Amino acid sequence: MTKPTKSTPVLLRWSEHVPVSDVQDPLGLSLRGSARLASRLLYCITSITPRARYFSFIPWCVHNWQERERGQRFALGLSDAIALREKALTLACIAHHEGKPCVGGAQVGSDNVATWFRKGLPDVDLRKLPFAKNPALDAYFNSLVNLGLFLTQEDIEASDEKEEEVVQTFDDINLSPLGAQLAKAYEQRIGRLDSVAHVSTLQRRCTVNSLRSWGKRGGLCELTDAASPDRSLLRDLFFARDARQDSSHFVRNRSLLLIMSLAQQLSAKYGMLDEQAFGSAVYFGEVVFEDEDRLNVRWPPPLIDIALRWRTFYFHHYMSVALEGAFAWLVTQASEKGLAGTSVKNLSESLNSSANQRALAELLGRELPKPFGTLVI
Repeated sequence: MTKPTKSTPVLLRWSEHVPVSDVQDPLGLSLRGSARLASRLLYCITSITPRARYFSFIPWCVHNWQERERGQRFALGLSDAIALREKALTLACIAHHEGKPCVGGAQVGSDNVATWFRKGLPDVDLRKLPFAKNPALDAYFNSLVNLGLFLTQEDIEASDEKEEEVVQTFDDINLSPLGAQLAKAYEQRIGRLDSVAHVSTLQRRCTVNSLRSWGKRGGLCELTDAASPDRSLLRDLFFARDARQDSSHFVRNRSLLLIMSLAQQLSAKYGMLDEQAFGSAVYFGEVVFEDEDRLNVRWPPPLIDIALRWRTFYFHHYMSVALEGAFAWLVTQASEKGLAGTSVKNLSESLNSSANQRALAELLGRELPKPFGTLVI
């Protein structure tokens, strides 16, 4: 019989320090709640898909590649072809705005392209133009699919003549009738330009000056031009005016109408709508301005339900911030105690310190009725 080994204590230690900037969602609250709520309230419109014209431009890229390049000896794969056309669009917008991105938000890759533009070169080889690591296609593709701009496998009827299944690749993707309509509308705007024709040639080279016209006619912020054929189509798409029955599209419609209603109430006296004003309006029912003037928000009856849904979203957001702050405080306090540790009672009592009372009173603009750690919400 072997002699039993003597056990030694194993002390638990904190893991290696992780910078605060690397911790995005320590409690998993955003992934579990906020992200899901936001995807429901603004279905297909996310924080990384903010520019409406990409929703017609990317379908146009597919259409343009299929019409002018697919099957050619020098043809790129569809993904690379879209990325190359994205480069052309970004440089076109930068050139049109004299070295600056479109108003209201930069194009994908605009920083690198703007740096290249400042060199003052007369023409460009689009294959060598520095660009973003992740093109807009990566961010917008799922939204485009969910909006019904591409044919899905369910949309493609199986042929009785097929004897074996054919493996589909990204190059085999096809636009839906709606996607094709958007692509052709954008084509009307820029299809005859020399720079557009040069994108589909072996050299992939064009002059910077010729790209200015592309930026002027088909840039991101130029969608505000009422003469743009894709403008009305995109408006109908986002507002779900194509008789789709999916409730997610209807909720997006109500969210956009809610934003428009608030913008209308603000514009009469108070100016432009921003994110802070929107959050205050849906959560508190009012917007407070720097001069202490207040706007009491009145929602039309059809928008009360969506306003309550947005209030739920902001409640979850505010609670997430509070809980993550409490968690960060707890970890910091416990870490400072080292291996000796501390008790929950001691941690709770530290909340009642006079320093905390003064800081909270200053932050809230009022004295607390009793020590913070004894307050019951």
